[in-house]
Amino acid sequence: MKTTLSEKNPYYLNKERIYELRWFCRQYQNWAEEAANILYSQVLSANMFPHFSKLPAPGDDSPTERAVKMREYYTNRMKCIDDCLLLAADGNHTLADYMGISVKQEKSYDILSALFPGQIGVSRDEFYDRIRRFFYILDKERENL
Repeated sequence: MKTTLSEKNPYYLNKERIYELRWFCRQYQNWAEEAANILYSQVLSANMFPHFSKLPAPGDDSPTERAVKMREYYTNRMKCIDDCLLLAADGNHTLADYMGISVKQEKSYDILSALFPGQIGVSRDEFYDRIRRFFYILDKERENL
């Protein structure tokens, strides 16, 4: 996908912002792994080492509260990306899934159409128009994170 668009395009974002949003999306898999690790480590440490839990100082969050906040941090970002994908795909879950693969893993339309022949359901131009729309929506939503 081209990173530069005409300023007349309704989904115009400057080049640097597009790069920032692309890298934001590429962190999705790391966030999913971290969220799962937080959940797993909390269960593991509570079951295996209950007497080693650190007592919080007055005003500090407990380890469980910190874990919940970190998990919420990661899941909010993942949900933001997923919601923006669905909005950009006009509620088409299948298209949103393919767009998600494209933005989270940097797969082009050509690669996706080779991997999933005839399943994307839109033309190359429309696919990239929806991706631009996704980044435009994500740009607006990131202000609320």
